[in-house]
Amino acid sequence: MAGSWSVNPAAFATQAEEDLTKLSKEIVVDLVVTICRKSPVDTGRFINNHKVSVGTPNYETFIRYGPTGFEEYSESGKETARSLDAALTKIKPYSLVYIQNNLHYAEDLETGTSKQAPRGVYGPSLEVVSEKFK
Repeated sequence: MAGSWSVNPAAFATQAEEDLTKLSKEIVVDLVVTICRKSPVDTGRFINNHKVSVGTPNYETFIRYGPTGFEEYSESGKETARSLDAALTKIKPYSLVYIQNNLHYAEDLETGTSKQAPRGVYGPSLEVVSEKFK
């Protein structure tokens, strides 16, 4: 029949949006994992304070006190993983995703004050991930 389509445009649009969402999530996961790998670890406070949010920035910081009354953190970034997991459920096509660290010394680390991360954390991480997804 003349004028009929072999591909339903609505189905194509739906599939394209699903693919875009999947790719967005892959990029966010890769970026957060790379940021965590490049994060200098002393007490674990920095690695646990990377915040991932969708739509609006999250300006919170995570402080955890142990039984002794002193700050205690996981050195593996468990709080960052929780933030990432929560954000992944909210990512839709064309979502704006924020990844940030609000600790007072985070900007100093990004400008190279740490011997563990002399080039910073976020900039080099973005370079690595953007190369991967070119």
